[in-house]
Amino acid sequence: MDWGNRERTGVLEDVAPGQAAERVAVLTGMEPLRCPGAPLNHLSGSFPDGWPAASIDVALERLAEETHERWVFPLEPETVATCSGTEERTEVGVAADGTIVWLVPVLGRTALELPTWLTPAGGG
Repeated sequence: MDWGNRERTGVLEDVAPGQAAERVAVLTGMEPLRCPGAPLNHLSGSFPDGWPAASIDVALERLAEETHERWVFPLEPETVATCSGTEERTEVGVAADGTIVWLVPVLGRTALELPTWLTPAGGG
């Protein structure tokens, strides 16, 4: 299956922080590359519009604290994913209990989906 931006976003449209991360693997039909939970600086450009730079820095710190590991899924099944955060791909922040902390359907093209406890002011 061709996993362009629209297709990947559509498949993941009902996936949200707090749900089981395994759901992303089932929906994409791929096993994730499991990467360290931090650093998360590569996500700074993926925040929704309206987030001030200082709030993004605080949010990244909080997300790093909650993220046990990152699951990376390439956009194409034959592509090899890396932990670098430089290529377009789906990325999911996974908590120690296996739930989604945050996700970005297509890194570099779609907005980061954040937990409800995280606000632009950096507080909960």
